[in-house]
Amino acid sequence: MPHISVLIPVYNVEKYLGACLDSVLKQTFQDFEVICINDGSTDHSLDVLNQYAQKDNRIHIISQKNQGVSVARNRGISNARGEYITFLDSDDMIAPTFLEALITALEKNPSAQFAWCDFKEEIPSTFSKIEIPSLITIKNPFDYFILRKKPRIGASSCAKLYKKQALNNLEFPKGLTVGEDLIFLYTLLLQSKVAVYVPEVLYFYRIRENSAMHKPLTQKRLDDEIEVTKRLFLLMQENELNKTTKKVFKNYIANRFFRCVFKMTKKEKDYSNWVKLYLPQLKELSKQKIFNPQNLSLKNKIKYFYTILMSNKKLKQIKF
Repeated sequence: MPHISVLIPVYNVEKYLGACLDSVLKQTFQDFEVICINDGSTDHSLDVLNQYAQKDNRIHIISQKNQGVSVARNRGISNARGEYITFLDSDDMIAPTFLEALITALEKNPSAQFAWCDFKEEIPSTFSKIEIPSLITIKNPFDYFILRKKPRIGASSCAKLYKKQALNNLEFPKGLTVGEDLIFLYTLLLQSKVAVYVPEVLYFYRIRENSAMHKPLTQKRLDDEIEVTKRLFLLMQENELNKTTKKVFKNYIANRFFRCVFKMTKKEKDYSNWVKLYLPQLKELSKQKIFNPQNLSLKNKIKYFYTILMSNKKLKQIKF
């Protein structure tokens, strides 16, 4: 049985997939399996996967119709045989010592549920050789994360290694185009008592212009942002948090929602649709205190009330 399962959801990334897989196969820790979930790719991604699988029997391919990254990752979790699990996006790369450093951290800290490392939003041309550094053990990782203590825990499921048992009854929410990582991570943090930090940059993100977070707002995106806000609010209600953590969490939910949803388009037609479709929902969320404008920063609070004022005026002009 492999010690670590590396889970890679794959969708139309033929240009970057080879570099991603090469970075896994060059790991200094070699006792792993790679589960690639081909999520209905329409380019040559599956051909690339087959070529690599023929060369290395540790690479396993699961193909499914396109259902999104959450379903792909959940399927990977259900098929993982390793004692530890890590998620790698198919256009990203990991340093050669990524697996060795993180599994060493967890084995030296048996009470920890996961380990994390630093990351960069760039792809390096070469990797520097590093020694396994000193480790930092963190108790109550949710409080630590919400209170923005340093070193920061990245708000992504990647750049981390998890004990498989820590993921029992935990899955990525289906149907969302944004925020699925955040809900997964928050749920994990709330269930975790100890985490361990490896102070090295070992994970490398590739920033692409056509990624979900860099696309303009759409009706689906706005619907998903509202759903994410509701789910985060529910997590806050379902878990016992100390007064300070709860206050900061409320502020975070409000400001994140504001930053995402209030990027309104300047196109007159789209703006009118935004006002007609979402202003009533925003008012209802505010009424229920799920999105509470009073938890916004002063700058965002001013923008919010100005936007509502102008949107109310616009709403009166719209012909339904």
